[in-house]
Amino acid sequence: MILKKPTPTQASALRDNPRLGMLQLSDNRLVQAFFDWLTGYYLAPPLWKSTPSLELLYGILQYIGGLAIALSHWQLIPLGWVLSVAGAAQLQEIAHFCAHNAFFPQYPTYNHLLGCLLTLITGKKPFPLFKKDHLLIHHPPKNLATMNDKGNTPYLVELDFPHT
Repeated sequence: MILKKPTPTQASALRDNPRLGMLQLSDNRLVQAFFDWLTGYYLAPPLWKSTPSLELLYGILQYIGGLAIALSHWQLIPLGWVLSVAGAAQLQEIAHFCAHNAFFPQYPTYNHLLGCLLTLITGKKPFPLFKKDHLLIHHPPKNLATMNDKGNTPYLVELDFPHT
């Protein structure tokens, strides 16, 4: 493997974000896609366009697959744990979309049912309580996308939104 020497501008960017150095490790799109998946930080366009239903399927398969691997042999418990936690995080993200009625935009009842199922599977608090807490505490209408929105303040500051 031959690493390319970065230009001065690239060297400065590499100091600011070491993850960019992974771009030099391989010209192979599959390897880059693996690094992107592993870190959750996408530097290259994805290999295929996903849909919400595929994301739900991936989350369920990863969660159940991780549990199955962990239960199959005691030496595989770490691998199973990593996979099942990643799958649970994916399912919790979908439950978050359901709380905003965004997974099935035309069918709020389906969002509620799927959210209830996913929070039950992942062992989180019941969906109605999760939805209430999330929408009233994290996203109150008067604070949404303002500096008073405690969940988004670091991101807004990083994006140079005006703040007081």
